[in-house]
Amino acid sequence: MPLYATKSWSTERADVIALFFAVCAIGCMFDMSRPLYDPMAFLMSKMAAGALAIASPIEHPTMTALEALQSHLFFHQLSDRPIAISRFWILSSVAFRMAQAVRILSTSYIAISYIA
Repeated sequence: MPLYATKSWSTERADVIALFFAVCAIGCMFDMSRPLYDPMAFLMSKMAAGALAIASPIEHPTMTALEALQSHLFFHQLSDRPIAISRFWILSSVAFRMAQAVRILSTSYIAISYIA
């Protein structure tokens, strides 16, 4: 069942909720019927960040948490605020650590082709 159709979000994992709000934030930024730099997009981004904080992706890395973090990073890239650049680099390093913990980098085709 999709996340938006559940009766209670208390049974859902925090990383799934974070991914939902991160994608909604990006959608608000790309929606041409909404104003430029829509406040709703920034609200959705803050909700994604809060859900990511609850998910604690550093201690319990998952693919969904990594996707949520990457989507949140993309939102920061789109937002073009002065603080967005520093947050982008900090969160990028967290994303690389998560990718190593989930073992994406060691088993991907690109990583193997560079080693060989």
